[in-house]
Amino acid sequence: MCLWDDRFVGWPDYNVHPVRKHDIEQAVAEEFRAPRSPTIAAVPKPESIVVSRDVAVAYYFLNLTDGSSHRVSHTWLKV
Repeated sequence: MCLWDDRFVGWPDYNVHPVRKHDIEQAVAEEFRAPRSPTIAAVPKPESIVVSRDVAVAYYFLNLTDGSSHRVSHTWLKV
C-alpha cells in the first residue's frame, strides 16, 4: 500500500463502485492478519504499456493456475 498515492482510487473486482486507498486498506487489513491458506499461483502476461510524460499505464492478463484469467491495469505516476 505504500506505493499508492493517498489520492489513489481503484476498482477492485469485489467492489460495486471505485474506492479510495483508505477503503481498500480497511477491506484487506483482516485478510493480511488472518493465517494464510495456500494461494493460487499467478502468471502475468503483459499486453501493453503506454507512457506519457510522468504517467505510465500497464495492461496485462493475470492467468491463474486454476485456469481463470483476469484483465488488470495499473497506472503509475512519477512523483
